Amino acid sequence: ARRGDYEGAKKLLAKTLEYLPAHTDARRNLAMAHLETGNYDEALDHLIDVLRLDPKDVWGYILLGNTYAKYQGDFVTAEPFYKKAYALNPNDPYLLNNYAALKVHNGQFDHAEQMFHQAIQADASYPHSYLGLAILHSNRTKNIEAIEPLRQLFTKASADDPRSKPVFEQARVLYATLNRQTAEENHDVLMTFIESRAKAVEAITGFAVEITEDNSLSGVTAKSLIAWKHHTNQHRILHKTASPVIVPHLIAHELEHILLEHEARSANVNQQFVVRGFHREHAQNLIRDDVQKLVKEGFSPEQLKETENSWI
Repeated sequence: ARRGDYEGAKKLLAKTLEYLPAHTDARRNLAMAHLETGNYDEALDHLIDVLRLDPKDVWGYILLGNTYAKYQGDFVTAEPFYKKAYALNPNDPYLLNNYAALKVHNGQFDHAEQMFHQAIQADASYPHSYLGLAILHSNRTKNIEAIEPLRQLFTKASADDPRSKPVFEQARVLYATLNRQTAEENHDVLMTFIESRAKAVEAITGFAVEITEDNSLSGVTAKSLIAWKHHTNQHRILHKTASPVIVPHLIAHELEHILLEHEARSANVNQQFVVRGFHREHAQNLIRDDVQKLVKEGFSPEQLKETENSWI
């Protein structure tokens, strides 16, 4: 079942129950396999039997709640089962996560947030709780708060269970969306910072900084023309228009290039990389197979030369 072979699991678990009909773990796991394959009626029958055999089976109540809430959209019927499980074990991370999701549906956002945090504290490897908390913050337009649990998900949560794969996929999409929205919302703030950073670079290096859009750039989205390299009285940063979301990053990146080189020059450790004939021959040998692939793809001699030079 953990590998996603629910049909195989159902056969084995059903065989187990022929010999051990009172085995609650096997019956509960069989119910879970039925849930994963959409057989809700069979799952309900087995879960009711589980609770008949053991009225204190926490997971029996959790799965009954899941059956109604997650699989049938009946949150009213689901809540008493979650309540019963909570009374038996208020520290179960899976219960806390699912109960929190029900609280979100009911508009009880503060209580839901508390439960998501409890679930994460109870089991830091369970990815669903991080995603649930992030979605809650996102729906409340708290993008900055939503990003942090996603970062924790990627660093702490386990991806071993195949059922977690959609959680990670959804988390990646949400993470990218939230960061893009945050960058868009803070574009003016970021550009103000860039202006102040450019002034700092001017003061530190002794050269003015000119920032210019240049969509004719080839092979790069931005580059810096450093004053002492080009024998001018100013640094020039050229960048493509690109998406407004990444323009502050492009400019900041080039400003740091200028500062790093200034620091190296000040310490008298700055070095220029020089390509001589034997370097070029060595590089050509290294990329020969790749260039041949481009020939087969139909690249013109001019395109080949430009690409080869770019790689070298």
